[in-house]
Amino acid sequence: MSTDLARSSPEPLLSDGTRVADLIDQESRTVSLRLFSDPEVLEAELKWLFARTWNIVGHESEVPEPGDYVTRHIALDSVVMSRDREGEISVLLNVCSHRGMAVCRSEAGRDDNFKCPYHGWVYGLGGNMIGAPFERDMYGDSMPKAELGLRRARVETYAGIVFACWDDSAPDLTEHLGEFSWYLDTLFKRSAGGLECVGAPQRFVVRSNWKIPSEQFCGADGYHSATLHQSLIEGIAGIGDARAVRALTRAVLYGIDLGSAEGHGSRAMDRGIGFRDAPATARAFEPGVDWLESLTLVPPENLPVELVAGLRDQLTPGQIEALLTYPPGTGGIFPNAGFLSTNIRVHVPLGVDRFEMLNWVLVEKDATPEFKKQVKRKMLRGFGSAGIIEQDDAESWPAIQGSARGYMGSRQAMRYQAFVGHNPPPGWEGGARVYQGFTKDDSAWDFWRRYRHYLTGEAL
Repeated sequence: MSTDLARSSPEPLLSDGTRVADLIDQESRTVSLRLFSDPEVLEAELKWLFARTWNIVGHESEVPEPGDYVTRHIALDSVVMSRDREGEISVLLNVCSHRGMAVCRSEAGRDDNFKCPYHGWVYGLGGNMIGAPFERDMYGDSMPKAELGLRRARVETYAGIVFACWDDSAPDLTEHLGEFSWYLDTLFKRSAGGLECVGAPQRFVVRSNWKIPSEQFCGADGYHSATLHQSLIEGIAGIGDARAVRALTRAVLYGIDLGSAEGHGSRAMDRGIGFRDAPATARAFEPGVDWLESLTLVPPENLPVELVAGLRDQLTPGQIEALLTYPPGTGGIFPNAGFLSTNIRVHVPLGVDRFEMLNWVLVEKDATPEFKKQVKRKMLRGFGSAGIIEQDDAESWPAIQGSARGYMGSRQAMRYQAFVGHNPPPGWEGGARVYQGFTKDDSAWDFWRRYRHYLTGEAL
């Protein structure tokens, strides 16, 4: 069932007559802070963005058996991700078709069906209407059960990651991810067994607009590392000045997918990823040096050494070269997902000035239990709710939100004016535009261009 958004309907206007699209100035490459603080902007996003695009809901390993379910949110809409008796995963709007009550009140569990606590209407694991108490007394033979099921979203998976979309006319997930999947494969499709969640996702609330962290991840922002994380990086490197930070910020490739950078209706850009220079392993492609030897000495992050040899069967030579020379690190998938190696996070809006962070730690299924524990411990130590790196960002995002709350502050503009563009290195078949060298604003600006496309109805 498609969204009720008509493609020909007028683009959203705020109550003072401002076009949401005009808050993003394409000529000056500036973005108004009003986008973070105006409740009307969020209302437009619910209809024009979140109801039309693909949203990460969870991972299939969270519902491994028939009857398993978890409750999540797509923006402000509560949904249930469940696995039915045939093994199919569904994402259902958690709204009873009778009087609008949430039919599932638990965060996770296993059951044979969903029963609304208000009037007792019962739904199957796939959302089909089963029956109601005193059904014949209330409705006789007139209850059209086939029309009364829970609303089902379109569901597709990539590497076990479950995406949902309300809009039947939106491109399928393969097209949505496009050639960016070439890069994602190097993180999420490295082993025959695939990935699984290590426990439930960590969840915490940040008093900030959801777009602030989402832009940071989709833009693969390395620039802030030189200042916000400077003391941490210098401490790890054991260097008492900013030389290590500057070297880190220079040694970056920023890749984002899809062709035309400009033009009406352009789909650029849905995603971005950062790559760190790894010159010590680049010798693997010198004559007489085997890539397996190098990656066995320094395995890709979160990949057990005993699974390194299996990369040959999972990835192309170009992807293996990418792991050796510029291993992928931080990135994002539009609109609100980010990743740090195999750590997935989604920034779910709870209001204009709050979002919930869902933080999944994914590890290879074939890793040992001890290895899985080590990965989870490491990722949460750095990027959990009290992580030594996360706390820097989680303090800055609300500070930006505070700036956007004032009358004058909301009329200030963020600037995206440092640009450079390149083709991918030889052997990389990903097809992305890649920006090599010192971190720039290209992919962060692409986040705002894509956002603008949705808020004007141009996105396809």
